[in-house]
Amino acid sequence: MTVPSGSAAALLCSFNWTGRLPEVRQVAWHKSTEGTPSLVVHTRDLFQENKNQDKEFAGRTYLAASWFEKRDASLNLSNISINDTGLYQCQISTERPKASGVCADIKLTVTPGMINGNDFRVTQPRSLEGFVGSSVDIPCSFTYPESFNPTKIDICWRRHGFHGRFIFNVSKPYTHPDYRGRIEFLGFPYRDRTGTIRINHLKQSDQNRYFCCVETTGDYSEKWQSLVGTELIVGARRPPSTTAQLISSVTAASSRDGAARGETLEPGEILIIRSSFALAILAIVWLIGIYLMKTQQVTDSPDQRVREETQRETSGSK
Repeated sequence: MTVPSGSAAALLCSFNWTGRLPEVRQVAWHKSTEGTPSLVVHTRDLFQENKNQDKEFAGRTYLAASWFEKRDASLNLSNISINDTGLYQCQISTERPKASGVCADIKLTVTPGMINGNDFRVTQPRSLEGFVGSSVDIPCSFTYPESFNPTKIDICWRRHGFHGRFIFNVSKPYTHPDYRGRIEFLGFPYRDRTGTIRINHLKQSDQNRYFCCVETTGDYSEKWQSLVGTELIVGARRPPSTTAQLISSVTAASSRDGAARGETLEPGEILIIRSSFALAILAIVWLIGIYLMKTQQVTDSPDQRVREETQRETSGSK
């Protein structure tokens, strides 16, 4: 994945999970470069976020709080610099049931950014790939002269061409019928100068070229957008990758559920437990048999005495 400096990037990571929700779930993104140990880019669990994040990435990462429910641990990285070049890995781990796996391995290459015009610039990746039924983030970052003080920033998106039809507008708000209920706005225009969107439940018809447009008002009004946009290629299905490893490990752990502890016993220990269980059942059956025999004896005793007295009376009369 190659992006220019000063832009934003979406590092995609989706996974599968079946069974009940784990009690503990955590995702961690790491970055490593040749000769440099891995740095924690972003972490999130049920209660804390970025508790171990490296200062290099502070304030530049975003990961949705509902990542596990949506089965999507994608990371948005903004204000990218040349130093961000490296290999990024997403790791997911859970407890009760226990599972872990690598969700994504992404090589990010950052190239020097190009300044166009009077520092009014919109930067997008030239192309992205998604798959039918999944989601994809289309990054957008923008700049303007430091002397310019906008009072309002509006972000909108077009498709097909530079003057193509609008499909999304943050301020109005407006979403084209083809995308209704499927577009999320992930940008932070005022804080990070980003206008990233996410398209959920991708369709084959979503394959198109997308353009981010920025409109501001302040000292004066200005409107600018990307010249080439981002070409989105939508594949029929996700190919096998490291994601499959996570799917298999997580699914296996969830199907075992509470029985996972029993599978960790040695074969000899399992045999002893089964034998003890069988002996316990036999002991219970033996005790029940003794109890029934004694009950029968108590019940039969009065009848026996009556028969003996009758025999004695019969013998005396003779």
